Amino acid sequence: MEGWQKELAKSGLWVLSISHSIKILAFFSTIILARLLGPSDFGIVAMATAVVTLVEMLGDFGFHVYLVQKQDLKDEDLNTAWTFQLVLALLEACALTVCAPFIARLYREPRLSPVFYALAATVTVGGFRNIGIISFQKELKFQREFFLRVPSKILAVSASLACAYATRNYWALIVGIFAQRLTEVAASYLLSSFRPAFSLRGTRELFRFSKWLYWNTTLSFLLQRSPDLILGKIAGKDAVGLFSVSHSLATLPTSELADPIARAAFPSYVKLKNDRSLLRDGYVKVLSLMGFFAIPLGVGIVALADILVPVLLGAQWSSAAPLLRILGVAGIVKTLQSNTGSIFLAQGRPQAVTALLILRVVVLVPMLVVLSSRTHAEGAAWAYLAAEAMIAPMVFCYVFKSFKIKWMSAMRIFLRPCVASLVMVLALNGTMASGMINGLLERSFGALTILVLVGFITYLCAAFGLWLVCGRENSTPESWIVGVLRRFSII
Repeated sequence: MEGWQKELAKSGLWVLSISHSIKILAFFSTIILARLLGPSDFGIVAMATAVVTLVEMLGDFGFHVYLVQKQDLKDEDLNTAWTFQLVLALLEACALTVCAPFIARLYREPRLSPVFYALAATVTVGGFRNIGIISFQKELKFQREFFLRVPSKILAVSASLACAYATRNYWALIVGIFAQRLTEVAASYLLSSFRPAFSLRGTRELFRFSKWLYWNTTLSFLLQRSPDLILGKIAGKDAVGLFSVSHSLATLPTSELADPIARAAFPSYVKLKNDRSLLRDGYVKVLSLMGFFAIPLGVGIVALADILVPVLLGAQWSSAAPLLRILGVAGIVKTLQSNTGSIFLAQGRPQAVTALLILRVVVLVPMLVVLSSRTHAEGAAWAYLAAEAMIAPMVFCYVFKSFKIKWMSAMRIFLRPCVASLVMVLALNGTMASGMINGLLERSFGALTILVLVGFITYLCAAFGLWLVCGRENSTPESWIVGVLRRFSII
């Protein structure tokens, strides 16, 4: 492995540890809370957080991306970014407080007003976060970020569960959100020695780059939260809750794998940006890594959808199974595109990311409006899948043309994961059809565990078997995994 590849691998492991720890906590928290709370509780919070995310997006200029990408970073850059971070947070909190009654009337849900007041306080607290923690990503010190984010999530989950047992209503979710934000802010000052101060000296340079990132974050919001906003208006809180939980469960294994890898890759891309050949090779290798893990995870969600819902969520969520199958496929397609933004931002080309995001919004939003009006939550899921299927070829054409990547060489990296995933599905279907566990499938967590293990082992055996048959190619996920195992004397 080259130096940058070792750094990327180490950083990737830490970021994956952070993400997986947080998502495992969130996963089990969602399962427990789904049994204590109903779809309407999740729907109220989903509608409120969608609006809060919109407000935060409107005030998000992507200062962290600018600071990571900037080569000669100075204290005045950090202080200027922190000053605007705090000012924008205060403005966002004021906007939420003023608009809360009007939004509650718009959705015909009076319980939203106090929820917005609580979330406004959460936004204010977040504005005081120590900007010095940006060094964790810039210097690839992700182990420090682990101790920033994971303990905060543990506290948030504990607070949510305790409140849910006591109140059995949506306030349990709000308490968890506030607890996590407050803990992260406190930890940011404990883990970073930098102490921010008010300054405006670096304003011009900061906004020269960040103006594009502002549009990127705003467009990203429309992509991420438009289903909640549109469904909330068309079909009400129950449909929003159903789609929100289904989307979280269906895309958690794929999207939450992609985000950490892309986040770890970004500072490595910054170091390679002056060598276009190395940058291209880095992109292809990261893409192959995403495909190796995302394809089987998404296929597994689709194959086990009818079992996952009753076992993990309970009978009241039975309508989520069809959504899970649709969104599981969409999650795969979206994950394979998620590496594109990092490589353009590393080159200092945020306008390229803006163009791709505009394309996604133009395709997705009209589909959501039309299909949600017909079949509500399931229509929104189909809109999501159709949009991803239409956009993916255009995104890859743009990226491959920009970096002179051949289509056949790029698509070859998906061949083994696809074939191995097909073998996995056959093994899962055979196991489910067997009399040994057939009677347990509807209610047994143990039976689900057996199926997950069968899928995991079958996929790895098929993938590595194909890798051996193809001549043990270098620079593939299989070769990297073998290298790690040999390094620790496991094989």
